Amino acid sequence: MELLSTLYGVRTLSIMGTFLPTCAISLIATFPALEDLRLSVTELEMENYAPPDNNFPAITNLQISSETIDACNLMLLKMQSRTFRSLTVTRDVRSLFMVLHGCNSAASLETLNVCEDPSCLSTSQKHFREASPAFKVDARILEHLDSFENLCELRIAPCSVNLDDNDLMKLAKSLPHLRSLLFHSQNNGHRCTFTGMQHLIRFCPKLESLTLCVDARQIPVFATQPDGEYPLGLLHLTTLTLRHSPVSDAGALASYLTMLFPVLTDFWTINEPLERESLEEGELNSYRKLWLKVAQLLCPIAKF
Repeated sequence: MELLSTLYGVRTLSIMGTFLPTCAISLIATFPALEDLRLSVTELEMENYAPPDNNFPAITNLQISSETIDACNLMLLKMQSRTFRSLTVTRDVRSLFMVLHGCNSAASLETLNVCEDPSCLSTSQKHFREASPAFKVDARILEHLDSFENLCELRIAPCSVNLDDNDLMKLAKSLPHLRSLLFHSQNNGHRCTFTGMQHLIRFCPKLESLTLCVDARQIPVFATQPDGEYPLGLLHLTTLTLRHSPVSDAGALASYLTMLFPVLTDFWTINEPLERESLEEGELNSYRKLWLKVAQLLCPIAKF
């Protein structure tokens, strides 16, 4: 406690991996200039935590590591913060959206990361741990998304996605300011198609980076929007990751992606960037061979 009291004026504080007692958390909550906080919490300590009158007055960036989703949710509920713009948590997502909506924190959020290990949020896809438990992303998470009106970045990794094209349309309409959407999926079920992707880029015209699994065997006619117009936002999306998407026609797919994303500079699939020189022919499965051909056809548009 004596050491913590000397940090009264800090703007950034990181205490990860050590669970502080309630009295220490209560002291940290009064730090008047604290903007960036990274903290590990337990359910018991959060149950005993009584928020002070000046409860985290300046917090803008928050990272919570917790043993249970209830511990994370309790901290968010007791903070009742309308000031933080960025949140990173290491627990499941479905109740998280409901809690953020209930504690009036959703509207202020611009960045939301859900990741088993925050270090996984590196832009390099090879750093994601395939063995990590997958967060469930299904239609239930859409119930409160309208509250996240200013959200620009949504990243969930690793996750098991159970959304279809209509769900993607609802998500896109709820989050029109998205610049980055990352669903780092581990599952092999592919209910989403490129039609859902077109919904995303139409209703999220600022989208610059997208990571999503789709059924790439289904290639729609490019201008099949309900009003007959091309999808909006074509000149913004530069980074596309299709993960383990199944594919059947490399030529048609490359043509479709070239038309849909004319400023595409980074294209990833499977587990890592497609590097032609590093892959032996005998090591490539059928999908990888086809994706390699897509990559060759996309050059020099794509960068690996």
